[in-house]
Amino acid sequence: MNKFKLEIPASSKYFSSVRLFISGILTVEDLCYDTIEDIKMAVTEGLNILILKGNRETIELEFILEEKSMTTIIKDFDVERDEQNEMAFMVLKCLVDEVEIEDSRLLIKKSCNE
Repeated sequence: MNKFKLEIPASSKYFSSVRLFISGILTVEDLCYDTIEDIKMAVTEGLNILILKGNRETIELEFILEEKSMTTIIKDFDVERDEQNEMAFMVLKCLVDEVEIEDSRLLIKKSCNE
């Protein structure tokens, strides 16, 4: 198991850097292309939900790599599911295997099924 931590300014202009980071570490781990793309889209969606709901200076992420899977944790995710963001959560559920909010953290897990 490998763990990576990343802290970015709370601005959508840095989301492409997060997507690039995800691509880099998952390509090295030899995850399938579709899984990598799904994870990148899901993490971006989670980040969008977070910045639309709060005033913050930074966003902390943690990535946990296991054999053919990755769990992403977006910390300080103090967002309640409501009508405004329900569609975004539906998109997340379609992209990944598991999505849950636990202890003010958004957990996103995806495995490669090849």
